[in-house]
Amino acid sequence: MVLVDPVILPPAWLWMARLVRGLGLCRKLPLVDGALRRRRTWPNRQVCYDHYRDRTFFADWPDASLWAYVEAGTRELGDGQVTLAYPPEWEAHIFATVPADIWRAVPKLRPPALVVRGARSETFRRESQARMERMLPHARYVVIPRAGHLVPMERPAEVAAAVLDFLDAAT
Repeated sequence: MVLVDPVILPPAWLWMARLVRGLGLCRKLPLVDGALRRRRTWPNRQVCYDHYRDRTFFADWPDASLWAYVEAGTRELGDGQVTLAYPPEWEAHIFATVPADIWRAVPKLRPPALVVRGARSETFRRESQARMERMLPHARYVVIPRAGHLVPMERPAEVAAAVLDFLDAAT
């Protein structure tokens, strides 16, 4: 099993997620609200690329990764414009329904397992990795420097090397 920057939040954060859900306030979460307000359409893929390139979130992505994201993540409309292929409402739904009981599933993972984390990840933080290491001491853990949650797009060569090394060792 290979987990690449899994969304396994610290227990206190998950307790808060359960509370927010219980109070019906999911729409107020910044990630949910941001997804629902996300721009959907651009005049063409170059304008879309330029829009994302100017965003801090995509600043560390190599050009090839960002182009692949734009090409795969948009579809052309009849008038030459492009629109998101993935509905922002679905992304918001995923953010609003992050598993709040994920730590119950972690001990059920069986080796061999590789867990890759971006050093700046906000979804699989250092404290979550430390807890997982206590629960799964035989798994292999790799931290990719200068990367966040979207580590496969930020550092594709490093992630690929870690996965291939793990697979080679497992065979």
